[in-house]
Amino acid sequence: MTGTILGIDIGRNGVRAVVFDRTFKGFSVNQSGYAVYRSGGNEPAQEHRAGAAVDKWAVLLENALNELASQLDLSRCSAAAVTLSASFFSFRHINLPFKSKNRIKQVLAFELSPFLPLVDETYVSEFTVLPPLTPDEETFVFTASMPESTLEAVFSPLRDLGLKPELVSPSGYAIASHVTKRQKRHGTLLFVHLDENYATATLCVENEIVLVRSIRHLKDGASVIRALEQTITGFNQRTGRHLAPSRLFVTWGSSRDKELVNGLQHFPGCDVEFLEVDGLEQCNGFQESSFYANSLCAVFSSAESNPGFNFCKGDYAADSFFRKQMKHLVAAACLGIMVFAGLLFTIHADISLAEKKIARLDKGATRVFQDNFPGITRIVDPVMQMKVRVDEVKKSAGRGDDGQGGGNSPRLRVVDILLELSDRIPDAIAVTIDRFVLNPHRIILSGKTDDFNNVDRIKGAVQPSKMFRQVKISSAAADKTGSNVRFKFIIDI
Repeated sequence: MTGTILGIDIGRNGVRAVVFDRTFKGFSVNQSGYAVYRSGGNEPAQEHRAGAAVDKWAVLLENALNELASQLDLSRCSAAAVTLSASFFSFRHINLPFKSKNRIKQVLAFELSPFLPLVDETYVSEFTVLPPLTPDEETFVFTASMPESTLEAVFSPLRDLGLKPELVSPSGYAIASHVTKRQKRHGTLLFVHLDENYATATLCVENEIVLVRSIRHLKDGASVIRALEQTITGFNQRTGRHLAPSRLFVTWGSSRDKELVNGLQHFPGCDVEFLEVDGLEQCNGFQESSFYANSLCAVFSSAESNPGFNFCKGDYAADSFFRKQMKHLVAAACLGIMVFAGLLFTIHADISLAEKKIARLDKGATRVFQDNFPGITRIVDPVMQMKVRVDEVKKSAGRGDDGQGGGNSPRLRVVDILLELSDRIPDAIAVTIDRFVLNPHRIILSGKTDDFNNVDRIKGAVQPSKMFRQVKISSAAADKTGSNVRFKFIIDI
């Protein structure tokens, strides 16, 4: 995804947005903005499960997005990527006896139905198939679900602003997903994103996100550490593993609280690193990259072929490739039509030149025919007519079809020819004739004699006859026994 892109992070207390250009060389941040929920925004943040609370939160979100639209130039944005606070989602692990993703999609709603918090709410769910984490052979599936009303509350104001997101993912999850794919750090890693009153814990095992949990921290570092330990212990009990993170990465979406910082620095069993997003990507020195970490990583993840959890599906799916690239496809189609038209013009021009050349040759042939046969006035096909006239001239000149005999030659009887041959061949020559073929104007005579001299003597004896115009030895060779010579004469009558 290139061009001007909008990254949005929807939290519990407000909305952050970053507008930046992405080119093949890197990222350039143009604008950034933050809008808080007005008129008691914390009320729906604390309890959004009731329908009225969701409606009120939707109004607050719409107002915040409109405020951001007044701060930022969104008309230049060609795409958007959104992250929502992980507290809006329900994360679950389920075991299934098959690995086919199509079959998982078919049964996912039924498997998750008993575990989702709101019975009368329609949920949109996403899942990833994890590598084997349990001793049994069942497939371990990690799921995330969100009420469809919450998703609609996000999409509706964005549609009004002319934007349709290509990615909707949990906050914190997008950061962990992007960092693990870029840095390719192995082992067990724990990511903690602190934002206002919530902490999002993301556990990665061998570059695979296997767990996400939203923790309400109230700026109490000890409670966060306790919740993280409970989360990892519960996951180990579920999978039968003994996972312990070797490194803890902390990112911030609000001002750093000293108590939280001190508490997380003493997380047992692993090194703690405060991760700065601007160290991962070229953002041209964007100073507030930590505050907008989710917004930035949302866009980074949307450019990846497999961003993980993405709730842009079904009615909320991003536009297809053809719709997004419609202008380019139309331009390519127009260019293709022009090239095809040029090709047809070239072919037509070649055919026209060939026809003109044929016409010139026909005129030349007609002139040659008229010069040689002036008496013929009706000319249809000068070449064929000329060939016919030449054949007629040959016949009238005494030349046969094969060019060796004339049509006026006297008609000879076979018996006369045999008698002539018998009289001409001396009795002293031992000769056996085994083939005699009489064609118009030609005789083929073959047989055998004692030696090659007899072949020459036979030719010399037959040649003076007035009945024959020419006598030729076609072949003469010793037979297989070597005692006789086989010969073949061609005699023109």
